[in-house]
Parts: sequence; C-alpha cells; structure tokens
Amino acid sequence: ILLDRITPISHDHNVKSIPRDSIYNMNYLEDVEVMETDELNAYKTFDFIEKSITKSKYIKAILPFSYNDFNESLNKLASKDRKISLISPVSIKEILVRSLRTSNNNLEIDYIDFDEDDYLFLFCSDKRMIVGFFKCDGSYDKNRLLTSSNGKCIKWANELFDNFKKEK
Repeated sequence: ILLDRITPISHDHNVKSIPRDSIYNMNYLEDVEVMETDELNAYKTFDFIEKSITKSKYIKAILPFSYNDFNESLNKLASKDRKISLISPVSIKEILVRSLRTSNNNLEIDYIDFDEDDYLFLFCSDKRMIVGFFKCDGSYDKNRLLTSSNGKCIKWANELFDNFKKEK
C-alpha cells in the first residue's frame, strides 16, 4: 500500500540517496502523503515548505539547493533562537554563506561533497516531515513531495537526516 502511494514520486526519480538504514525503516511512513502541484499553483510545494519552516520549533534539513524564500524563512527562524541543522553540498556553500546569517549560534551547517546519487531534499521539524527527490536527469522535482505530520514519519525523517550525515 505504501509503495502504491509513493510510486508517483519514486518512479523516474533518484531514490538511491536514501541511506540503507532508512530504507529498512520505511514502514514508519504508513501515513505519508504525496503532494503535487497543479495548474492553479505551480509553486504549491515550495509554498508548503516555506510555510512549514515558519511554523517550526526546530529544523533538520538536507538542503541540496538554495532558494531565496527558504533562506529568508530560515533566517527569520534563526533570529527566534530556534535550532536549525542543515546538510548542504559544498557546491552551494558560497551562496548559503551570503544568504543565511551564519553568525547565529543556533544555525549549524555541514557542507559535504555530494555524489551524483546524494541529491535529496529533506525537511524535518517538530511538526512535519517533507521529502523531495531529484529526477533521473539530475533536476529537482518541484512538482511532487512526500509529507506527513505523523509522529512515526517525523521520527523516520529525523533518522534519515542522522543516517545521511553518518554515511557522508
């Protein structure tokens, strides 16, 4: 049943970036939903991510790209003394250093060398988890993401963050 629900986002997408330990625990995702953009709102998924950032008490995220609206929301959250832990590729370090207020003690960014199969978007907070994938052609699929506010799904996303960090 889970596979039926996530097929639209896993088909023709790079899912090799999910660490093995996280794959073993995919049964935690029993309450995950696929969110898709529609012709009325091409930025539905990005708006949803930004709204989720602003409502969070803490964030763990794998941020493989820079998006100005996300960066602004992260800065606002950091100014409220909320804990933010990011993993990002070295290739966007200069952009993030310029756009995020890295002087905040509550903002931790680990820059790593991403391999071709490492690209994955993850947002995890106290309230929600969001996962986005890259297409097999290397572009980010901004039209679909997995999301849930279920506690087991959030636990899985926290473990995904930790497993991803551990494997790199």
